[in-house]
Amino acid sequence: MLIGFFGFIAQVLLAMGLQRETASRGTLALYTQIIYTVILEWIFFKSTPSMLSICGTLIIITSALYVILTKRKIPTLSYSINRTNRRLRRAW
Repeated sequence: MLIGFFGFIAQVLLAMGLQRETASRGTLALYTQIIYTVILEWIFFKSTPSMLSICGTLIIITSALYVILTKRKIPTLSYSINRTNRRLRRAW
């Protein structure tokens, strides 16, 4: 019963977070689940991950960090009105 309840709360919070953040940045934050899973598995089940699991985890985390660090911010076009002479000015 508790697993279902916490799963529901997690889905609601995930949906609320993705409404407030862009999808690419929001889903990159989901990769932290891998780190938490490995740590909690080690604490509660005294189980160490296999070498293949460690390699896969490192590949996923490295690629997520690469995307975060190399993604360029796209400038948005904004318009402002110069109040002194009422001209529309475009700014990048």
